[in-house]
Amino acid sequence: MKEKKNFIQIIINFLGSLISCTISGLILILFLLFVAMTVKVIDRWNQPMLIPEAHGITYSELIHNRLDGWEYNEDIYGESANHCKVITISGLSLSFPMQIIYTYAGFNPDSKVINYIDPRDIRAGYIPDNVKITKLLEGWWWVVEKFSWGTYVDGITNSGVELCRLPVP
Repeated sequence: MKEKKNFIQIIINFLGSLISCTISGLILILFLLFVAMTVKVIDRWNQPMLIPEAHGITYSELIHNRLDGWEYNEDIYGESANHCKVITISGLSLSFPMQIIYTYAGFNPDSKVINYIDPRDIRAGYIPDNVKITKLLEGWWWVVEKFSWGTYVDGITNSGVELCRLPVP
């Protein structure tokens, strides 16, 4: 009976260690992914954007242009214009999971995930073409630029809210 309890205890300890190692490994992978994405942002920050509609401006210029425009609108329209900045920055932040899904769809276009993506986004080029394992971060950055342009330029410029409108940079 005592041998049976020892065996069960060994199994429980083994499973606990296995779960602990798996969680530690996942945390390490997520940390490394975060570091890689941060390095990519730093690398691309002052380089011309990849998307054609940006016409060679850098991501840094786009962000600064939008922030300066929102400050100008706040000076004209008052505090009510502040919601434009909050909504678009929040929206872009919340789109991060979609950016990962769209990048995956570019990496694996035959997957079923493509069925859950808005066809308008596919037609608009939000899915990067031919993403290879060695170019995953480049594909992800393409999606970040498309989402940023769509959110900060097309979304706001085409909105019906006058105080949110900013000219195309």
